[in-house]
Amino acid sequence: MLRVTNLEAGYGKLRVLKNVSLHVGSGEIVILLGANGSGKSTLLKTASGILRPQGGRVLFDRQDIAGAAMERIVELGCVLVPEGRQLFNPLSVRENLLLGAYLHARRSDRVRESLEEVFSLFPRLAERQAQLAGTLSGGEQQMLAIGRALMARPKMIMMDEPSMGLAPMAVDKIFQTLAQLPARGITVLLVEQNARASLAIASRGYVLETGQIVLEGSSLELMDNHDVRRAYLGKDYKRIEE
Repeated sequence: MLRVTNLEAGYGKLRVLKNVSLHVGSGEIVILLGANGSGKSTLLKTASGILRPQGGRVLFDRQDIAGAAMERIVELGCVLVPEGRQLFNPLSVRENLLLGAYLHARRSDRVRESLEEVFSLFPRLAERQAQLAGTLSGGEQQMLAIGRALMARPKMIMMDEPSMGLAPMAVDKIFQTLAQLPARGITVLLVEQNARASLAIASRGYVLETGQIVLEGSSLELMDNHDVRRAYLGKDYKRIEE
């Protein structure tokens, strides 16, 4: 679904990503781990069209999207859920969701189907659809940010720190929902500091350090890796065997 090859990216003369290569298969949940400043958000911004790559290739669904306009990438089916949610706070829940469906705005049947699907995943949003987005709790706002992305009927969503600032119960709900997306035909690339929760639902993962991929493997391999456990899971972490 997504293949990044020898990607170079950054801000002006500052090179953040250095020869990064990774892939995300259709129907997978793939996690990207890394400390603050390692380049995780830069990778998502480059893949989504916010930043232009300085080198390398980005293929989405076998189409070259390196340097493509953001709206073109969304049209192809790749949608970013940004860090910090970035909702339209003065607008209602329903209005925020409808903005996510702007590509299909002329197809009222599609918009209606998308709303029903989002409300089935997040019943709380159905209850709050007339409420202003800025008055929601943090967990509800994150549900809305994900729901808005799903309104575009994507093939893949890229998520940047969805658990940031949320209470544990809200985090559990968010990750339970993310785990359901592949069954609905949606691939997920997840940037997340909560390694325990994300590795529990991911099929594979990568570790990014100072703009380079230093480790990759299945979620179980990463859970059992000494360096990953020390840096992201805590020295006392014990994986619960099925």
